[in-house]
Amino acid sequence: MIYSPFLPRFFNVKLSVARLLAPAVLLFGTVHLQAQHLEHVPPIIANELNKDSKTAILLSTADLGVLKGKEEKNPFASSLQILDANQSWPPRWFYSAPVYTNAMRNEDMANHELRVHFIEGPVGDANVISYASVFCSTEGGQQYRMGLEFISYFKLLNKQMELADSIMHVGRLDSMSIKTTTISGALKPGFKTDNRAEELVVLLKDSVFDLSSISGSAGDKNVEAVFNCIQIMDHNNNVKFSWNPMELNEVKARIKDWATRRAMGDHMGNSLFKIEGASFDSDGNLLYSIEKVGFGKVSRKDGHVMWHFDLAKGPVISGKDTVRFYAPANFTAVADADTAFIYSVLEHGVDSFPVVRGVVFEQNKKTLGLKVIKYINSTKPYRSREEAQKGNFDFNSKTGEFLIEYGQFEVPDTATSAYEKAFEYGKNGNVSGTYLAPKWNFMLGAHKLENWPLPSRPVIRQNGKSLEAQAEGKSFTWYKLDGLNYTSVKEVGNGAAYRPEGTGTYCVVVPYGIGYSVSIPFAYKP
Repeated sequence: MIYSPFLPRFFNVKLSVARLLAPAVLLFGTVHLQAQHLEHVPPIIANELNKDSKTAILLSTADLGVLKGKEEKNPFASSLQILDANQSWPPRWFYSAPVYTNAMRNEDMANHELRVHFIEGPVGDANVISYASVFCSTEGGQQYRMGLEFISYFKLLNKQMELADSIMHVGRLDSMSIKTTTISGALKPGFKTDNRAEELVVLLKDSVFDLSSISGSAGDKNVEAVFNCIQIMDHNNNVKFSWNPMELNEVKARIKDWATRRAMGDHMGNSLFKIEGASFDSDGNLLYSIEKVGFGKVSRKDGHVMWHFDLAKGPVISGKDTVRFYAPANFTAVADADTAFIYSVLEHGVDSFPVVRGVVFEQNKKTLGLKVIKYINSTKPYRSREEAQKGNFDFNSKTGEFLIEYGQFEVPDTATSAYEKAFEYGKNGNVSGTYLAPKWNFMLGAHKLENWPLPSRPVIRQNGKSLEAQAEGKSFTWYKLDGLNYTSVKEVGNGAAYRPEGTGTYCVVVPYGIGYSVSIPFAYKP
């Protein structure tokens, strides 16, 4: 799944295509139209020593500090990274968007503008790596009311990490995924390069509603509000399927509560309800989860709700297992067994149930009854659900391997730590590694990368007082790494050979596909 992070909601949106399509923003093929610098890539560092040399992680990041008005000393760019579990920084490979600095933001704010470029939701399988580049620009002086408008490019990378295909979508999206129809007959996130490819999108819609009969207030005859709907589009963005959950009784109850509390003077925002995400099930039908409402399954054929789990009617009891879902996210299919579908959700918990955990459960195909299979508690400290956003939980039912990406959390301004826990992975409930990201930098998806030829790292050799890079290519950039975990990065030279001025730790970066591959740090002594 690909999720759009929270953004400031105080601009009137007018799409600036000229700005968004400028060469300084977009990269096509292997032509690097804007410089990507390692010092702008957020370091993802291991929380403890990890000797696992067999695991690689594919992830994307976004620095939300600048967008939220935090005066960051060194803002980072949104990035796509492949990292080794035992050598997470610097990453094995990276690609980054242009960095958005505090000075750029302040200049834009003075003109009532805002620019955004996120790299979101990377997914890798045996054949492709897919992700989305999401661009947004706001202009104009009127108050923003209804939603941000995006230009989104669903992009496909081949095994040389080169751009193989790109699908453009214009509209206000809350989440996106793309279906693959060729990989072992399975339906997974990702996309293929022919006209059978399908985009599954959660759209943000705005309208005017008469809620006076619900709230009892005559002033609610023309209420401007936003809501979500799910659509499937083909390669050319033609709508092939559309589903509006407003007919769900549970959603109607949610809207009634929203209207009633609004009439009483509560600040309710302008969102009637929010679809947290949508994805394809293993049988081709659609899975959805709706914030504070529940989750379920919709028929791809005619749009009827095949089943729905109402959060207000928990807990689910089966045998000795009792589970109540409080704030589930990332509801996805795990496996299709003979008698049951197996699913997983990431449970963010609530104040009365302070836990962040993955829950694996099955649904009997005949009775539709739910049964808990496994809980995997994360090591992430709980924070209020009002602060938590998204995240993902991956689980392999055959091997017991898992990965929990915690999602986006508000970080108090009083927090003294420069890094926050971002994700963890392990097997059979045991954590193998936990990783940290710089404060205000959040994952927009993190997954184990399997059955994929990893980009080769350049190798550094010392020849006398010089360092020499061994790698294919003609472009080499040298960096000096300092500080704790080598997170202080400074560009120091170019060329296949570099002569350091003194003792230090260095790495070299070379172009690889749309991005760059990076060497393991080398300790130099004259």
